[in-house]
Amino acid sequence: MASWKELELDSMSKVHSETLSSATHDSGCGSLCLTDKNETAIHHINPEVESPYTRPLVWFKVRGYCHDAFSEFFGTMILILFGDGVVAQVLLSHGQKGDYQSISWGWGLGVMLGVYASGASGGHINPAVTFANCVLRGFPWRKFPVYALAQILGAMSGAAIVYGNYKSAINVYEGGPNIRTVPGYSTTATGGIFCTYPAEFMTKAGQFFSEFLASAVLMFMIFALKDDGNPGAGTLTPLALFFVVFGIGACFGWETGYAINLARDFGPRLTSYMIGYGHEVWAAGDYYFWFRALKVHKGGRDRTKGPGGEGDPALLYNLTHRQCSTAELVAPSLLCSPEISSLSDELNGIVGCGTKRPSETESNKAYKTKLIT
Repeated sequence: MASWKELELDSMSKVHSETLSSATHDSGCGSLCLTDKNETAIHHINPEVESPYTRPLVWFKVRGYCHDAFSEFFGTMILILFGDGVVAQVLLSHGQKGDYQSISWGWGLGVMLGVYASGASGGHINPAVTFANCVLRGFPWRKFPVYALAQILGAMSGAAIVYGNYKSAINVYEGGPNIRTVPGYSTTATGGIFCTYPAEFMTKAGQFFSEFLASAVLMFMIFALKDDGNPGAGTLTPLALFFVVFGIGACFGWETGYAINLARDFGPRLTSYMIGYGHEVWAAGDYYFWFRALKVHKGGRDRTKGPGGEGDPALLYNLTHRQCSTAELVAPSLLCSPEISSLSDELNGIVGCGTKRPSETESNKAYKTKLIT
């Protein structure tokens, strides 16, 4: 004999079926049409019936396909807004509203906030980071041009916004609304607001080493901060990167401007060319811009090699595959235990936090194998 609960559920099911049948019959909108008390169709879910409510929305398709690109675009734009913005304020105020260390603080904040803003795509905001991940970490090569283009366009947009904000001050500083000069061609140049120019005394070898060193330190620290074998920074990695970039600027930024990012330099350089700074933005420093771009990528690539580099599945676990592990947020130090690692994987599966993380044992085996070979 059926229980009273089963009878109640059966009765409710019959009433629901009769109501739905009556509603669809009266409204004439097919077999799957829900109505309100006045029997007016409120939601059409029959895919066979042509209706504007059932057609796929183009914007959602575009947003889904370009999700990572939008993320990198806005992250890089925020980087430039803070970075170029602080340079403009210090320069155009003749040092009254800031000094060199203010610039280091501004760029550090720009990197931190840019990474936070673009976390959905991995927070690269730098073609060198994307390139290193493609070469050494299995990041899809098909995404590299998309990421790089989005980063450059974001940097261009950020530079354009900064220019619009400081246009009046630039006119006064340069001496007129139609005067735009770059360092090395004028004592009142403002081109350095948007992109980097080497000091006049710098040789080619000095330029190379300065940018190579700064880029190598940046990439090394990114890999070290995301190394599961180190204490690392966990969810505070963007904050740690703030101190890294601040330190690079404070210690190595004077000679070449520490671009350490192709998008950060090329995008605003292109914008400055388009708004009237002329051919000198490319010719300055004996066409320093392309030489600097190669140095940044070489520095980023070379410093990802070495112990714990290529072949180690746990090192980096880069910003492209950031996890939101519940166990890691609660007690990162407990992840050394196999039992806790297993629990963490299960929790990640429940809340949908991504792919399984390489275990400490797998990392050690891979590293030992590499040392032996």
